Amino acid sequence: MVRKYSEIFVSRLGGPLLAETLTSGLSDPDRHRLTKIMRSRQYEKGDSIFSTGNVPDEIVVLANGTAELIGGADERNVAMGELFGLTETLAEAKFCTSMIAVTDCEVNVIGRDDLIEYLRSTPEACFRSLAAVAENLHHAQDKAAEDA
Repeated sequence: MVRKYSEIFVSRLGGPLLAETLTSGLSDPDRHRLTKIMRSRQYEKGDSIFSTGNVPDEIVVLANGTAELIGGADERNVAMGELFGLTETLAEAKFCTSMIAVTDCEVNVIGRDDLIEYLRSTPEACFRSLAAVAENLHHAQDKAAEDA
């Protein structure tokens, strides 16, 4: 099956993308601004946290509990602190997998508009996010070529 270029795959070239990877090295004021735009959301066991085919309007970080990815090539348990939707949110692309709460879960989310404003005003976070998006796009291109 040939993948559409609009499909973005969660990059696993070196493991999960952890929120800490994008925030380490940020100044205390930049970290504080980030926590101010972050919202917490609760999910019960069995709830869908995000679904295949949806275009997200926020990034999601697993803060507590157990969740799993299903329905894609990367079915597995989700690591605590793992970040999802960065590439999809910025590119306004569909998720190619779903995340389901295996236990009651808490996730932290940042809406697209808040994320973009934060990245515009925080060069270091913008650079780290750009590197992660570029890796995801490179991985998506490789997957598309494999499936061709």
